[in-house]
Amino acid sequence: MIAHNGKVGSTKKSFYNLKTEIFLEKRAKKVNRHTLKHTCATWYLRNGVSLRIVANYLSTTEQIIERVYGKHHPGWHAEIDAAMRSAREDRNKIRKAAGANAAKKAA
Repeated sequence: MIAHNGKVGSTKKSFYNLKTEIFLEKRAKKVNRHTLKHTCATWYLRNGVSLRIVANYLSTTEQIIERVYGKHHPGWHAEIDAAMRSAREDRNKIRKAAGANAAKKAA
């Protein structure tokens, strides 16, 4: 819903005005309402808004939001990142221990 000075306006007319008054002609030909939906989803997810809330706001499913835009969420693959970090730390501990053992044997 678009409202201005307490009056409800037409979203179609408002979008047309946006394109003709804000964008340059070349860009206005490329921009449509769906383009702005992509921008909206990306910005909200990058700012940590949950998939559920973004899906509800954009009138779509969580599955669509997750599949198409999920990579923009700060928590995307957080469990995978933690597992990789843990494995890297474990490898480093093993290398340090092996280096210490080699130094003891050499001494």
